[in-house]
Parts: sequence; structure tokens; C-alpha cells
Amino acid sequence: MYGIFPDAAKCDVFWNCWNGEASRYQCSPGLAYDREARVCMWADQVPECKNEEVANGFACPAAGEISNAGSFSRHAHPEDCRKYYICLEGVAREYGCPIGTVFKIGDADGTGNCEDPEDVPGCEDYYGDLDLKSIRKSELLAGLALQSGGAPASTKANVKSNRPAPKDSN
Repeated sequence: MYGIFPDAAKCDVFWNCWNGEASRYQCSPGLAYDREARVCMWADQVPECKNEEVANGFACPAAGEISNAGSFSRHAHPEDCRKYYICLEGVAREYGCPIGTVFKIGDADGTGNCEDPEDVPGCEDYYGDLDLKSIRKSELLAGLALQSGGAPASTKANVKSNRPAPKDSN
């Protein structure tokens, strides 16, 4: 069997079959596999997908619940300091802050920005013993190397969550 096929149970998973061997792939957070376009797209744009399935059950506040929300609002991820949701017309899309930062809930409802972990209560130790200054420096150097035609430098970080784990529903 050859081809690319959607997973029967999870809309953010698809299978690539080649010469009788199946390889499992998963779309990035907030995305789902579109059967027609054969690419990963925002989950709310894929008819077969329930957005809640790829938004880890996060539901946007009902219209009018947030007083100063314009066309969108931002909300902290319940488990991961670096992630957050943007609600656009009632649909949640998962985003992530750049490495070295975490999401800080804003002063007004539905607002927030990516900030240094030491400025976000509960997320101060998100990156543990990781040397963020050297990572930022290597990212800067990688950007300069790209501008001059060089290859990007790679960094790998082991991060942990300081937000409480969800309660087991069993």
C-alpha cells in the first residue's frame, strides 16, 4: 500500500505508507490533517476535526465574558508556561512563546505577552538550569550566520512545566 492517509481516531495524525510500511506523523499543536488539501491546517479549518480535540479540551470564553476583548483574546495554557491560546471568534488556536520566554497573563482579561520567566509567578524555573543567555547568544549568532549565508546553529533544550498537572479523570 502506498499513499498518505488520515488517522481514523485523531484528526491531528496522518500516516504515510510506502512499500507496505506505515509511518505515523502528527501535525504541530493546534493543527489538524486536512484530507482534501493533504496538509496540516488550523483545526477549525478542517471539517472532520473537532477543535477541542487538538486544543486539549480548551474552550474559549463565551462571547461577552471578556469585557475588553476585541477580535481575539489570549489565554494561558493550563499546564505549560510557554504555551497559550488565542481565541479568534470563539475558536481556540494554540501558540507558543519563543525559547527563553513564557506566557504572562496580562492586566486585563484576555491579554498577555511572552516575557522572561523570572517576571512570571509560577514559571520562574520553567527552563531549570538551562543557560538562557548562551541560547539567546547562539540564536543571535545563528541569525547573523543566516544573513551572511552560513548554516543555522541548532540548540536543544529540555524544558519542564511548573504548572500543576491536570487531575486524572479516571
